[in-house]
Amino acid sequence: MVGSEVSGTGAGVGTGGGSLVLRLCGPVILLSFAVLLATVFLFHWQDPRYTVDSWAYFELSRSLREGSYHLEHLRSFVSPPDAPSTAFPPGFPAVWAMADVLTGTGLRAGIVVNVVAVALIAWQCEVLVRRFAGLPFAGLALAGLLLRFPGFFDEVVAGRSIPLTIALVLQAFLLMTRSPAPRAVHAACAGLCSGITILLRFDMLPFALCLAAWMAIAFFRGQRRVAVAFVFGLAAIWLPWLLASLNIHGRLLASDSSWVAMAADPDAFATDWFPQGSSPQSAAQDPQMFLHKVISHLLQLPGALILAPGSIGYGLFLLLTALHVAWRPRLYPTGLSFGFKGLMTAPVMAGLAFTIATLSMFPGYVLTGYLDDRYFSLFWLILLGWLIVPLLRLGRARPMIMAGLAFASLAGAWSGMVMGWDEIWSKAEARMTEAPTASPQQIAACLRSQPPGQDRALVIDATQAARLAAEYGLKTSLVPRNFLEGRLSEKDKEAFLETFHIGLVVDSPLTEAPDLIPARWLVQAPRTCGPQTYVRMAPGV
Repeated sequence: MVGSEVSGTGAGVGTGGGSLVLRLCGPVILLSFAVLLATVFLFHWQDPRYTVDSWAYFELSRSLREGSYHLEHLRSFVSPPDAPSTAFPPGFPAVWAMADVLTGTGLRAGIVVNVVAVALIAWQCEVLVRRFAGLPFAGLALAGLLLRFPGFFDEVVAGRSIPLTIALVLQAFLLMTRSPAPRAVHAACAGLCSGITILLRFDMLPFALCLAAWMAIAFFRGQRRVAVAFVFGLAAIWLPWLLASLNIHGRLLASDSSWVAMAADPDAFATDWFPQGSSPQSAAQDPQMFLHKVISHLLQLPGALILAPGSIGYGLFLLLTALHVAWRPRLYPTGLSFGFKGLMTAPVMAGLAFTIATLSMFPGYVLTGYLDDRYFSLFWLILLGWLIVPLLRLGRARPMIMAGLAFASLAGAWSGMVMGWDEIWSKAEARMTEAPTASPQQIAACLRSQPPGQDRALVIDATQAARLAAEYGLKTSLVPRNFLEGRLSEKDKEAFLETFHIGLVVDSPLTEAPDLIPARWLVQAPRTCGPQTYVRMAPGV
């Protein structure tokens, strides 16, 4: 159930022809991966591709070092502004803070963490593919393909949490497929890795619970020590966080977006705001609308899945699938064998468990409507692994598969360089043409000059709002999604501005404040406040 790796490399694995191709492919894959990793520093170190989430991680990491867990930037409205944040679990901000202490890289520490995570993923993929197919460099190529997934690369250069999460998942899989069989200490460490993923991302909860269920099956099949050790390792990380959440927030695993999953409105989003005394309709209140929401999101799911691996990854997927169909008699001589020559081995069962655990996260994405392609990076990595390993165990397929991987690696490195240069030129052109905006120092001075009770800036550009709070310590708020989309009445908009003490409104180059907020509530701020800045007039004026 949880035991040894497949012995040898399986029947039909050849070592003859194509050796020159195999020798040439290795250096090509290695060089391509090095170039891809270098693009992170070459094109994205000086000007990181940071988003609202990136700046929130950075702000929370600083807050942790100061002994709290608080955001000055309002990015959701389910908790009071002065309450501990429920935007993210504390794992990644803690890792960011530790990386900053060790390297002194400050707001770029998130990128440092992710580069280390990518290097770890490359090593893990290489070990796993060598373990099950006996061939070097193919695992490194798989990691390089992952790095060219558009959503995953965005995660790396934006300093977000998915790369480290995937590294921990792969480490748990490595531990649970040790030869000849994992011992209790390996299972405990795998449980710790699984528990830490929950501290990194809320959506990893069903993943960890699925692995715990797998261990429950292993327990009743006689592997008691391994199963107990895994669950103990998982609980050692997870239970303290559950108790802390219950103590601080009054509920288990408090999250800004948990309400979205059970909301009936298809447009419900974590940054929506509702006036006091009102709340979004739940599934129980309007089951018909809730069903419509779920069906709508289900129809969007295939599109998100197809986009996730990018053109290179998806093209390789189609090629590997075609080869599986063409060589089906050799790969599956006894039916359901997964390319391991009829051996329903322990590693195969472990792979199935991790695959099912990954799929268990999909219902959460469907319920919330959070269908960004980055969320499916782990799924595609596992899927490509299932396709590549059996083919590499087939002797005659090895040169063709390695050549395909080498070509995909080269294409990925080339596209990474081209897109990096293109992004640099695009940003330079944007700086030359965009309208001037207020500096953080000007906004800070304006906020200090506002009367009591109007000490927060509403910043139309959500990323700028997060940056002003994280990097300069200003009190800011993004514009609620339902405010931005016109789903709030004029009375509710005024209530929002009053509730959160909005004294200053900062324009975005794309969306002007008077387009969102009635012009009679705003007056152009003094010149010292900078361009595109408005002072909110007192209520009733």
